[in-house]
Amino acid sequence: MRFNTWIKAMGSALLVTPLLGCAGTGSFMNGASLYGSRLAASVPAERVVDASAGRWIYVDYGETVRFKNGDREFDWRFDGLDARSIRLSQIAPASFGPTHTDIDIGRDPRNTN
Repeated sequence: MRFNTWIKAMGSALLVTPLLGCAGTGSFMNGASLYGSRLAASVPAERVVDASAGRWIYVDYGETVRFKNGDREFDWRFDGLDARSIRLSQIAPASFGPTHTDIDIGRDPRNTN
């Protein structure tokens, strides 16, 4: 292996390694979710969604949504990474029960590119 190729390979590895900390886990290295944050029930939700009724929903970036599944519910603010699609099961607590709902998260209006 030529020296220049080895240097480039090592440089690439050093750049990519910090990004691998959140790959596949659904959270940043500090433990925060990639998709937003769970809120206390005392925070008013902007809308309520019955998770058992639909296959997918669209949410605006920064929106607070209360998800219901029978008598179970939880609130989530979508203020993590924007412009992506996730499964509700990726953010729902284990006690929420099974759902097959997909969530499309809108773009953060602060992102101009």
